[in-house]
Amino acid sequence: MKRPRRISLAQFTATLIVGVAIGIDLTIFVQTQAHQVHPSAQAGHVRDWEVYFSPQPKNGDPLLSPEMAIVRLIDMERGPGAFVHAQWYTNTSEKIRDALIRANDVGVEVRVTFDPLGSRVNGTIAPALEEAHVWVGRDPDHLRYICHAKSVITSHGVATGSYNPGDRATYGNVEELWVDHDLARIAVRDANWHVHAQRCQPPIPLTRQQGLP
Repeated sequence: MKRPRRISLAQFTATLIVGVAIGIDLTIFVQTQAHQVHPSAQAGHVRDWEVYFSPQPKNGDPLLSPEMAIVRLIDMERGPGAFVHAQWYTNTSEKIRDALIRANDVGVEVRVTFDPLGSRVNGTIAPALEEAHVWVGRDPDHLRYICHAKSVITSHGVATGSYNPGDRATYGNVEELWVDHDLARIAVRDANWHVHAQRCQPPIPLTRQQGLP
């Protein structure tokens, strides 16, 4: 049996330095790619994907938060064919609530589903959405189970991940949000959203393409 090859301390040190340098470069690259805010996002020109993390560091840029990434995605939806289809077990984010209402007020098709219990927790945005005439559906199959596929789907992208909007996720929990702009994956994710939405109460209304004024 061959003896394992021995390396000198100098060789080990050199290898370690190279490894650390590569690791630092990769970390900087990933953080730069993941956290860069798109100046042209409002114009609809974005990268294929983005990722955001919570909680944000103290004195961090609030625009890099998962919450604001969702707000930007919703605010991009305007014009013919625009839609926002979302699902959460609950949501207490006032910023996302306001973005959904803004979109609904300018004619975007906004549809939101919640778990029945999650739509009644303290601070949930569901009642405010309903007061603003946003359709809010409750999935009866989730009386015993939880919707962990937390997602916001628009014609521009899908925002999904462990992040569930609210103060605990923003300031405490370690969570992440991925935003994917691939059109094929948007279509697949939206088709799955409709499977769950069709079970909801009250029944999902017709889309504008199907004749809703």
